[in-house]
Amino acid sequence: MAKTDIPVPIGDAATSLGVLESQMEKWIREDKPKILKNHRGVLSVPQSYITTCSSKSDYYKALLNSIQIENKHKLHVFTGEEKDQLYKSRQAMLKVYRQWADRIEEIHKDYKNVFNELSNETWEFASYMLLSRAIGLLKGAIELLSKGYWYAGSIIREVDETLDVAQYFKIRAQSGDHTDLKKWFRTSVAPGHSKCRKAIAEHYASIVYEANAKKHEYLLNELYQKKSKWTHPNFGLIRESGSFEVIDGKLQIKKLCYGECEHEFKVIELVDYFKSSIWTMYQQFMVIFIDFLSVEHRKELLEFNKLQQKI
Repeated sequence: MAKTDIPVPIGDAATSLGVLESQMEKWIREDKPKILKNHRGVLSVPQSYITTCSSKSDYYKALLNSIQIENKHKLHVFTGEEKDQLYKSRQAMLKVYRQWADRIEEIHKDYKNVFNELSNETWEFASYMLLSRAIGLLKGAIELLSKGYWYAGSIIREVDETLDVAQYFKIRAQSGDHTDLKKWFRTSVAPGHSKCRKAIAEHYASIVYEANAKKHEYLLNELYQKKSKWTHPNFGLIRESGSFEVIDGKLQIKKLCYGECEHEFKVIELVDYFKSSIWTMYQQFMVIFIDFLSVEHRKELLEFNKLQQKI
């Protein structure tokens, strides 16, 4: 599928353009572009249509309108009691996150001697070290999020990339291919994430009945794109954390974010989204090291899925 034809959900298209979803729907009614469905069956437009909309004569007016509405909400939350309530909720969530991250670290350390007994240039030895990095990233992100640092969101993608490289090494090694594993050890070169996603999707399809490798790869790609939001230095991300005014039809900077984000409702959205990274950490720990874990640890990791749904 050509990149310009990739289905983009209508809501995601509006977010990319920085306009209201209602405005996106208005343009669609006017232009009648080809409506597609993505791998999840969600109504979508071609990627190329986003570019078309960005060149519309009324695009900038639509952008400014979206920013004005957004700023009204920011001001409402900033000046009301809701901000304090959200702050307390954020800190309560992060307290639980710390407990989860500390626990997975404890379990990981319990197996140090087991992996030290293995040969060095094995997928097991590499994956064990990679998971220590993933746990460290989780803990670092939690501390930054407790301070309200908006750009801490860039760590979300790093966690996934680290875990996926670990799983990739296991998949390739079990098929007899140690090329990338050797490069990782001897030249400090990690395989690209698109390569890892493709291999993981194919592996998933090979072990799950009637699973479609291509659809699973599309899903992994979609998640990767969503988690890349904070990694890429794009306008939309900076806009979300800042404050702006529209004066005489022109965007004016009021305040930008240099660390702590003053818009608590945006930070707590990020903190809630970050929960998925901890869930992925527990899940991948189980998937990668299933043959090494004790019965008690297997049970604990499986039970975590129910636990994380409580908050």
